Amino acid sequence: MRQLGPIEILQLSGIWIAQVLVLNEVELFSFINPYVYPIIVLMLPVETKYAAVMIISFLLGFSIDLMEQSSGIHAFACTWVGFLRPRLVRLVSTQKGFDFGALSLRDMGWQKFLFYAYSGLWLHHYFLFVVDEHSLSGLFFHLLDATYTALFSLFIILIVQLLAGRKTTAPL
Repeated sequence: MRQLGPIEILQLSGIWIAQVLVLNEVELFSFINPYVYPIIVLMLPVETKYAAVMIISFLLGFSIDLMEQSSGIHAFACTWVGFLRPRLVRLVSTQKGFDFGALSLRDMGWQKFLFYAYSGLWLHHYFLFVVDEHSLSGLFFHLLDATYTALFSLFIILIVQLLAGRKTTAPL
């Protein structure tokens, strides 16, 4: 089982710090606020035990809730992504099984990575917005908001992935 090394832990910590200190302050068109931190859950090694993914997902979301002083909406949405993660991995795997080294752009290729990352981000954002509003009444707005916010978040993630280049073996 592949474990996260110190460089990968620093990079994932950097994503969390960037989310808390920078990205939480960004808002475009009064409704697009990029949340890139779910990529931490999505890019954990494939071999990570399901229980560990769930615990990491909850703790990650809870830590964002603490920093944003929100009422558990990030913990819920992030844990939901952790719950759905094995299903998303299966969607991008071949019939023979998992055929790439890691859940990264470099190892998965553009098509699979874009589908995997966007799907996970969209699900996170959709549930985050629905729970935040405590209602399904604005269903169309939630769908639209999740779509645009996930696209902007994915754009930021792609820039980081491309800047990381081929020199690193870390997930981001």
